[in-house]
Order: sequence, then C-alpha cells, then structure tokens
Amino acid sequence: MKKTLSEVHCLLLVVLIILVSDQGLVKCSLQQSERCSVKDITINQSSSGTEPSGIPIFLVEISNECLYPCTIMNVHLHCGEFSSDNLIKPEIFKRLTYDNCLVNNGAALTPGQVLSFKYSTTRMYPLSVLHLDVSCPT
Repeated sequence: MKKTLSEVHCLLLVVLIILVSDQGLVKCSLQQSERCSVKDITINQSSSGTEPSGIPIFLVEISNECLYPCTIMNVHLHCGEFSSDNLIKPEIFKRLTYDNCLVNNGAALTPGQVLSFKYSTTRMYPLSVLHLDVSCPT
C-alpha cells in the first residue's frame, strides 16, 4: 500500500511520541543526516559588475537552509580550478586542492546563516557541495 508524504510524517510523529520517556526525553531520534543534508546548502551566484580592467565580478551566497536546529560545518565545495583576480578572505572561502574549496574555514553555518563573497575572473565557476558534516541536538 502506497503512503502519502503526510501519512508518512504522521507515522513518524506517532513513533517519536511512543519513544518519549517519562522524563520527556526522546530516546531515539532521526539520523542527523536525515535532518539536514547537502540539499540544505544553497549556493547562488550572480553577476556583480566588472573590475576597472573589465574583468567580471561574481557574487556568491552560500546559505544553510536546514529547518532543524542543526549546525552544518566543514563544508567543502566542488570548485574545479577556482581562482580569483581579487583577494577572497581565506577564512571565508579558499581552494585547498583541485575541485575542493573550504567554506567558512570549516566553521559552523547555523540555520539561516548566509555567507557571501565576491570573486573576479573571466568566467563564473560552477560550485556545488562536495562534503559537509552535520551536528543536531538529540
């Protein structure tokens, strides 16, 4: 029998209620990776003008869209041969190796947090999540 998404959510809620102890503590919780994941990191890029030399400037906004009170940290992005003609603070974004760039020096991105920076180069680099770690309260 096929269940709708709302039926599945309802069943999960019932299971969680059953697992609540007398002290009101949940003995079992969803896996952290089920609460927040790669899909909760959004990366938006847009054109942001040009340098006096005519090189395009791009604005990058990286945000934690997770709805749970979880912290996403150690965010690494696919970034190819990323380079920029203007300096980007390495604690915000830095290329570690080919196709591996570190966001926020590995520090946490809290729910709703948006991190932004600008880079300038002849073309926009495609950026996507390579790896991240999630920490959620139990």
